[in-house]
Amino acid sequence: GVLVALTVALLPLLPVLQDWAVLLTVWAGCAGVAVIVGAIALQRRPAEVLPPIRLRAVWRLGRWAGVDSVLGTAAYLLPLFISSLVLGNALAGVYRVLQSANGPLNILDTAIATSFGLSAYTLTSAADIEALRRRVGRLALLMAGIAAGYMLLAQAAIVLISGIESPDLIRVAVIVVVAGMLGALTTPYSAGALALGKQRTGALIRAVVVTVSLAISFGAAFGLPLPWNDPIGTVALFAPLAAGIGWWFSFRSAARRAIAAPVVEEKTE
Repeated sequence: GVLVALTVALLPLLPVLQDWAVLLTVWAGCAGVAVIVGAIALQRRPAEVLPPIRLRAVWRLGRWAGVDSVLGTAAYLLPLFISSLVLGNALAGVYRVLQSANGPLNILDTAIATSFGLSAYTLTSAADIEALRRRVGRLALLMAGIAAGYMLLAQAAIVLISGIESPDLIRVAVIVVVAGMLGALTTPYSAGALALGKQRTGALIRAVVVTVSLAISFGAAFGLPLPWNDPIGTVALFAPLAAGIGWWFSFRSAARRAIAAPVVEEKTE
């Protein structure tokens, strides 16, 4: 919340802060302030709210999420590197600049996953799972709407601020907007599946996405026909679509299994 408030407060200064290095430094300063405020807020909470944390327990709970995060970064960056370095695709820079708009959506993604995770211990009956399914369905529609409005405004702002030009700019911007919407639509399903203990599934989905994304990128180097002859755009649309389908199936199967069980006995795999 602090980070978003500071970012919005600095928007009037964008016409003055034209240099990307300065913009990055200012945003990093806002992030630093947000971290400090969060740390102070945690320290002021009663001691009994914060149980002792052991590294071994954290590793057991988060190892699959860590693999998921690493593979997610690979799925995002490797196609850009391959397309720019191997194929010499001039659109790599355009995609990289426009995809910077995903930052706030990623923060919202983390917040939703954390919220679902903190309430996962309450999922102890079929009624709780049904309530979770309704919550996920409503939130998915809300996230898609928020992402659509935000991404359209963000793309317009980035184009105006950066002055970036390309004959394919509109098509690239549309692809980035659609990819952002697909990712936002997936967020509630992935958060719900994780709350039901499907951490390992996330790493599996990411592995499949990375493998196919690399196959598309390298295939383009060998003349594989792709839409618009654009491997970056193909991967940008395929990755969130495949992840969305995977998380949707994962959440549905996990919810059905949890409803069939009298009590959700295990929250992690």
